[in-house]
Amino acid sequence: YGGEATITATAADVSGVSAICYVPNILSGVDAAPIDSMKVFVVQGEIVLESIPAGKLVRICRTDGTELFRKISDGSTMYYRPSLSGLYLVVVENFTFKVIVNGVS
Repeated sequence: YGGEATITATAADVSGVSAICYVPNILSGVDAAPIDSMKVFVVQGEIVLESIPAGKLVRICRTDGTELFRKISDGSTMYYRPSLSGLYLVVVENFTFKVIVNGVS
């Protein structure tokens, strides 16, 4: 667990709009949750977050950095239904997941 990532997203249309997101990955201490225990996936247009440890900050953002959802996990399954299809970044403390939501207009 270490390193960093730069995510570049470019619109599929003729607008040429693109965005770059720098994601540092800094982990230290015994409280860092293992990434393989957390589950982030999409079911019928809804982002589902499972096994997120209680007390962890969860954020869902668009690729332009706009924050759409922010909550401290209580350990239960969380759901978020975006209003548009697209690529979303789900950030849990220092972990970032990318999910694609389809079928939302």
